[in-house]
Amino acid sequence: MGCISEAICKDCGTRYPIRMGGGFVADDFHCDKCGNLQVVVSKKDFVSKCECGGNYKKDAPPRCPNCRSTNFEHDFSKFILYD
Repeated sequence: MGCISEAICKDCGTRYPIRMGGGFVADDFHCDKCGNLQVVVSKKDFVSKCECGGNYKKDAPPRCPNCRSTNFEHDFSKFILYD
């Protein structure tokens, strides 16, 4: 099960949407360097290398788009679960 929520960066205060997990038909991969998201719909889809030079990984955390920090908290007032 995946979730879409709003995050608040604890380092710079930026609010931004994040998507984590995956669902029944897709998996979410974040870049281990910049945090960009690649959604893989089929197990046969290729997980490419990110344009920043990083690698998309299933266990890489989302990152703040402003400062690239992984230090964030969820705003649970804006939280959606999906499968």
